[in-house]
Amino acid sequence: MRRGSGLRTAAAAAALAGALAAAGPAAAERGAGSREYLVFHTPGAQARALRAITGAGGTALSTEPRLGYVVAAGPGDRFVEELAGDPAVAGVASDRRIGTATAGPAAAVRPAGVVLAAAGLADAGTA
Repeated sequence: MRRGSGLRTAAAAAALAGALAAAGPAAAERGAGSREYLVFHTPGAQARALRAITGAGGTALSTEPRLGYVVAAGPGDRFVEELAGDPAVAGVASDRRIGTATAGPAAAVRPAGVVLAAAGLADAGTA
């Protein structure tokens, strides 16, 4: 992966939250045994965290500067341990999918009171 391409990808990832769940072409560039992590950085330390990721043998896949994390691929436990000792890194968590979206029509949006009333959890007058 070229050094500048990760930063260009970051702009697209920030605009599309769903893109964070899929590594796309970067998955083919990661080595076998590599896992994805969310690397949370301290405020204003994104560039230092990106350097820490590459210094620990990882690859930045995308960034979310507004929320303060980088999606990175790394070679496992040693990668996490190395990042944990860096002052620019606030924490590291293993990334995993927690759900999927279907391509079908979106569900109708109803006010919460209507949903609660339909479920018998609120008075119909509060809906």
